[in-house]
Amino acid sequence: EPIIDKNVFEKVQELRKERKRKYNTNDGKEKSREFFTKKVYCRHCGWAYTKKRRNGELFWRCHKQGTTADECRTPPQADSVLRQAFIKMFNTLKQNSRVVIHETLLQLQALKVKANGGKDEIAEIDRELVTLSEQNKIYSELFAQQVLDEVSYYAHTDKLKNKMTELRSRRLKIVNDDEDENCMERLRKLERIVSDREFMTEFDESLFNDITECIYVEENGELTFVLYCGFELKVCMEDGL
Repeated sequence: EPIIDKNVFEKVQELRKERKRKYNTNDGKEKSREFFTKKVYCRHCGWAYTKKRRNGELFWRCHKQGTTADECRTPPQADSVLRQAFIKMFNTLKQNSRVVIHETLLQLQALKVKANGGKDEIAEIDRELVTLSEQNKIYSELFAQQVLDEVSYYAHTDKLKNKMTELRSRRLKIVNDDEDENCMERLRKLERIVSDREFMTEFDESLFNDITECIYVEENGELTFVLYCGFELKVCMEDGL
């Protein structure tokens, strides 16, 4: 026999839902409103921006304002303006990604190859990985067509996969040990993300977290987005507070 009667259990669940509706009317909304906590900073004094409300609207201002005797004149920013500024920044970056990202990456790679006497180990590993991947695809097609038996198929593909794993591990070590390569790897990641995404019409929190380290509010009200790859992209929003 069950410990709790089914009817009693269902009534308890309904009561819990009712209490949740009653006492958590803003469930999930407050988290969204606080998204920019510890993500926005004052360029003038370096203090983080904190949330405030004015006439029912959520906005952010330098925490130093009203906290110390020193005056900070960096302007506040509406939450909605920060979101629109990110959309504008990303769309501009995507529209100019070839010049801003790809050309920068090519120049850095050329400088590194020159510094290493014409050798680019990462590029060589990437080319070898592409070749091995194509070979693996051919074996899979032959196996699907029953040209290769199961024993031969796994013998070939296991060998290829082990080699690919070894190459990826070596590639990762080079990237982690080389600051220049690490920087280029962050650029490659940004290039992939920008290429895979469509132009934005609505703010995307996950995309912001994937590419943006923080935002600096300048004294003139402009917003500077600091990306993980090291780029600092400035946006001017005429409708800021």
